[in-house]
Amino acid sequence: MELTVRLRPHDLVRLGPGRGAVIASDAPSWVRASLARAPWAVVRNGRAADGKLPVCIRGATRGQRWAADVERAAVVSILPPESIRHEASWAVCPDVAAVGALRAISAGLDRDWARWGPTGCVGFSLATGWNTVTPGSELELLLRCPARPGGASLDALASLFARQQARVDCQVETPAGIAHLNDLRRAGPFLVWAPAGPRLCQDPWSAAAA
Repeated sequence: MELTVRLRPHDLVRLGPGRGAVIASDAPSWVRASLARAPWAVVRNGRAADGKLPVCIRGATRGQRWAADVERAAVVSILPPESIRHEASWAVCPDVAAVGALRAISAGLDRDWARWGPTGCVGFSLATGWNTVTPGSELELLLRCPARPGGASLDALASLFARQQARVDCQVETPAGIAHLNDLRRAGPFLVWAPAGPRLCQDPWSAAAA
């Protein structure tokens, strides 16, 4: 598959058979087992050599994460978080607090935000069909926000998330990089994560910050 789209952190990529991650010899055994069960990886911030893509391999538990590179030519399909947010795919996950929070907030997010989706274990489970969600899981979200939001919109989101039974961890993609929702509600400078790494930014929506 020739990649003609821009891959972003939190996008999920499916890897073709036999052309997966460049796994270090000291990688734990669960890494290859996870790829055999669900040949998916999550795009992460970072830089890789030409022709390669920095990713995170996820396992069955929260503590199983492995940073690796994949050949870009090994990617056979791409699922951004916003493509897996709707109810048709929810049945793969158990009826626990994180999934209940997704159900409770989805209508409001659809109304007020054009592009958003679940990440973390909920997003991974919805994309791959391999459930890694537990009763103690939090709901992780990504909002794509290319333009500066209205003054009260971030506060309204935080209030909505605070009313859920599961903890909601929301990241916001700005032109300068990805920042946490709660950080953006405070006065700058803000910590944003870009492909080159983390940096402080006074205004992540300014042309100079992009």
